[in-house]
Amino acid sequence: MLETNGQITLKLDNSKDEQLASYGKRILKLLRSPQAQKSHYFIATLDDFLGAVYSLVLSQCNVHPFEKRSGQIEVATVIKRAEDIANGTLRTSGNWMAGFHFNGALFRIAASYHRGLKVVSSKEKSRDMRGGLLPVVEAAFPKWKHQNLDDVYDEVNDLKHDAEGKFNLREVDLEGAKAATEELLELFECWCG
Repeated sequence: MLETNGQITLKLDNSKDEQLASYGKRILKLLRSPQAQKSHYFIATLDDFLGAVYSLVLSQCNVHPFEKRSGQIEVATVIKRAEDIANGTLRTSGNWMAGFHFNGALFRIAASYHRGLKVVSSKEKSRDMRGGLLPVVEAAFPKWKHQNLDDVYDEVNDLKHDAEGKFNLREVDLEGAKAATEELLELFECWCG
């Protein structure tokens, strides 16, 4: 990846960058599909999902790419980020920013998964949770796998609901997030036929 003039350029001859670019290509194809053209719910879901891919890219193009971490929250770093914004400046790279973008990717993947289940099951306005939607989708696409998506979804719920968050007990890493992205793309591609 190269960053110049406020733009990031993926090195498409690098397998990791090419993989991230391929997600964009697949989402573009989905956006142009007849299914998408008939469903503003699907377009909105793909919009958020594209944001997940952007966040994955940004988590990797930092000075320190996101890596699985453990230990206590670095209080001094959190205080420094708050001081920075209070003083009108924002960091754009570093460990904290890599984690920020990675968490953003996880939240967007989880949201796109849940909303995607609603779209694929034709229950766009439903208040059903994932467990109520999965049986309908699994019946329609019995070969579709979603273990990594479930892991991301559960991790995000822990981030939302556990007082400590997941800083010390991170379970989903970059490879798991990419695998979840693949699983969701596969579901959408199957649904679009």
